[in-house]
Parts: sequence; structure tokens; C-alpha cells
Amino acid sequence: MQGDSFYRKGIGADAGVECYLRHADGTETGWQAKFIDSFNSKRISMLTESFQQAIEKHPKLNRYIVCLPIDLKDGRTGKNKTERQRWLDWKTARLNEMEERRNMDIVLWQATDIRERLYRNDPFYAGRMRFFFDEIHFSSEWFRQQVRSACDVLGSRYSPQYHVSLPIRQAFLGLSRDTWLEEQRESWMMPLIKKFKNAQSRIQEPHISESNYTNLSNNAEQLIATLSGVFPIAKTYPVTGWLSQIGQLQTNIRNCMTQFWNSVAGEQDEAQKSNRQIALNSLYEFEQAIDDIQGKLNSNPWQLANEQAVLVYGEAGSGKSHLLADVAADAVKKGYPAIFLITSQFFLQDPRTQILERLDLRHIDFSTFLGALDAAGQAAGVRALLIIDALNERHGIELWREYLASLITEVKRYPHLALIVSCRSTYTSNGQVFGFFRKQLEIHGH
Repeated sequence: MQGDSFYRKGIGADAGVECYLRHADGTETGWQAKFIDSFNSKRISMLTESFQQAIEKHPKLNRYIVCLPIDLKDGRTGKNKTERQRWLDWKTARLNEMEERRNMDIVLWQATDIRERLYRNDPFYAGRMRFFFDEIHFSSEWFRQQVRSACDVLGSRYSPQYHVSLPIRQAFLGLSRDTWLEEQRESWMMPLIKKFKNAQSRIQEPHISESNYTNLSNNAEQLIATLSGVFPIAKTYPVTGWLSQIGQLQTNIRNCMTQFWNSVAGEQDEAQKSNRQIALNSLYEFEQAIDDIQGKLNSNPWQLANEQAVLVYGEAGSGKSHLLADVAADAVKKGYPAIFLITSQFFLQDPRTQILERLDLRHIDFSTFLGALDAAGQAAGVRALLIIDALNERHGIELWREYLASLITEVKRYPHLALIVSCRSTYTSNGQVFGFFRKQLEIHGH
């Protein structure tokens, strides 16, 4: 739903839920999975413990979904309670406990329910079915082998020992929503907060107007709050909003600095003058922190963080193929999903069919393939990369004129998937082929 954000807990203590969905109104839906083969008293105790942890650690949780790999038995042939009856008793007991505390909905997804979702005629679900249960394809080793084979086709155009370390290389970390991006954002916060608090404490004196002080404090606190938000891959970074807030804050800082400069110029008391100089220095340091974040947000990695399709172009021999091969090889080395394809191996027929054939995936349709890549990306905590090199080679321009726009549209249906294509500069003026890319990166010889 619009405004919802999904969070996966990862390995280790899960506080009663494996993952949860935070809705626009702040309430949460949580999922708890129990890998069991029967629903007996021991398993029920484990589930009760998980539920209690969930309601304690997630005060806004109002829907709890229990996932089991079995269908609960309900034979009713003897005096003992069936598994189904034990579940209903457990659910009733938990709802009674919660009656005074909050409204709660408890839902069971047993094997039949999970299977029904996986088999739905929708590539989003079919792709997940393929990713999790296909023992041959979509594993980390399968992705590595596929990239290795494509790199071998490049021959002398790719030398793995020459790793690309140019700034443009980092752009693709933004596109893939690599953990590096989040680590960079987190690294801003402590210095920013520290320098803001220092400046805030130094400028609390009569020579700063109340309006300037209030504007600076409010805008700084608002920026810190929005920068500190949680942004799963399916959620857009508000980069434009952050830059706008930074612009307002820079104006606030300059207004305060101007007032201090005017007061320092006419101050006769050396102690007072020294204190105001210290305050000015604190404002300058705070401004530097803001300027640094602004520069990062305007850089390629952050400008591509909300994109799912990018065109890389450059002159012949500028290193486009090497760069994209390096991006793919680096991704699979980290255990991330990536597909690397070379247009010179394509014929004049639907490239989607050819992609499946080259990957030995003739038995599935293309939308399911994209759904599986999306599932692989979500499982790895990044965007999976679908990389197609040298669109200008062989039949490329004629081929992609018909299919590239629809491919971009298909890719954008899946939040954990991104498309990278490359082309020689002399062909990029063809708007029928390349006019669909909002972001284009030029590479110069390296």
C-alpha cells in the first residue's frame, strides 16, 4: 500500500517477528515463522514467547501473522484436542490478554495458504517461488558463473586485475542501493548532531535575534530528523527534500553569522569579543558539515539511489565494457545478484526470449525471471543488477529501438531490480532508443 514500509529483521534475535510492515498511520503488521512438524505444547510455548516479545518490542503492532510449514490437523477422532483446536485456543487466549491493551488481529498462514500465494498467477509471486525453490538457478554460485562466462566473452576488453576505482564506479553502489550508501548516510549523523548542538549552545545570547535562532534550531532539528529516517530499498530517499532543507539551513546560518560579525566589529570587551568569535567558529564548523552533506547528495551515487535504469556512454575504447564487467564481478563477489549480457551475442528477435535462452531459463517467462531477480535482490538487501553491454553492437540499435522502452518499464515494476546499459557516444542522440533514460553517465578513458 502507498506509504507502507517493509523491514526485514535478519539473522539473530528477532524480537518476536521475522519482518514487519509499518503502515502510513504508524501501525504495524508482523510475521513470525516457526519451522515445525507438529503443533504441540512445546511449540505452542515457543510461539507464546515470540508473541509476547513482539507486543513488547513493537508497541504499534496490531496484526500478527503466524507462518507454519504444515497444515494443522483437525481429525477430531479422539478425546485429545486437534492441532487446529489448539491453535484456536491459543489465538483466543492471546486476544483475551490483549483486549485491555490494544486491538489485535492474529492470522494463521499454514502450508496451504503459503503455497497458494506462491502459485498465484503473478510474476511477483511466481518469481519468489522460482528464487526460493529452484535448486539450479538464482543461487549465488549461479550468478557468479553467469558473470564469469560473460566476462570471458569480452576477452581483452576485460582484465579483472585492473579494478576500476574511479568515482563513476561508486555511482553504481547508489543505483544498487549497496549497504555502502546507508553506511555513508549514517556516518553523517554523529558529526552533524555534535556540531549543531555546539553551535546552538554558543549562539544563545542577546546579539542573535530570536527569529534567527528559532529558524536555525527548528530547521536543523527537522533536517536531522528526516536524515535519520529508515529507508528500505522499496522506499524513495527524499533527496530533493533534503537538499531543499539544507538550502534553508544555509541561509539561517549565514543570517546568524552576519549578526555575529556586526556585533564583534563594535565590541570593546575582549572577553565578549572572544566568546562571539568562538560562536562564529562553531557556526562555521556546522556550515561545513552541512556543505559536505550537500556535496554528497549531489554526487552520482545519491542522484542514482532512486533510479532503476541508467545509460552509460562513452567513446570507443573508453572502458565501458570493462567498467560494467567490473560492476557485475564486484556485485557477485559480495554475494549480490547480477546478470551481465553482451549485445553482440543477440540476434534480430525479441531480446527477452534471447536473455532467457542464454541463461538456460527457457522454461519460465520473462516476467517471472524479473520477479526472481527481484526476490534475489530483496533477499540480499540490495537491488539486483541486470546489465546489458554495448547496445550499439551488431543488430543492437535496430533491436533495442523496439524493445528497450518496454524493458525499462518492466524493470521498474520491481523495486529490488535495476537496469544498466551501455552504448557508444555517437549513438546516444537516437532519442527513439535512448530517450527513455532519466539518468545518463558519461565515462572517459581510464
